[in-house]
Amino acid sequence: MDDNHEEADEELPKKAKFFFSAAVQMWDAEFYIKVDDNVDLQLDDLIQLIQSRHGQDSAYIGCMKSGEVVAEEGMQWYEPEWWKFGDQKSYFRHAAGSIFILSKNLAKYIHINSASLKVYAHEDVSVGSWMMGLRATYIDDSRMCCSYSSQDKICSLA
Repeated sequence: MDDNHEEADEELPKKAKFFFSAAVQMWDAEFYIKVDDNVDLQLDDLIQLIQSRHGQDSAYIGCMKSGEVVAEEGMQWYEPEWWKFGDQKSYFRHAAGSIFILSKNLAKYIHINSASLKVYAHEDVSVGSWMMGLRATYIDDSRMCCSYSSQDKICSLA
């Protein structure tokens, strides 16, 4: 492994698409979890969360958010295609990027449709856009909001 390897931020949405597509081909699981490399997990709590959601076929689980699209180049979270988000420049509801979980059928949807799925500047927004129009069950779980207080959290930022 190359210790000097750095991933470009603009490649992360493509990486998320590749991850879910590859994961459903390699493993037969009920859920697939995307976790940033700077996140510390409470594995027992994560397992408990997954077990509590057993049988929820269209689960999209995470720290759900929406908000203003950053249209000013050079600013953190800049979205080059900001104009596609309408006059209000507001993101649709999506799971924050640190950690989120997709049920098997949602991950399979990404795999089957990966060639036609649009990517935006950020992976969490991209995945959220792929969930729109599906019968996904959005599950907002504050324990997955890694950047907030670590008390009663499944994750924290390292």
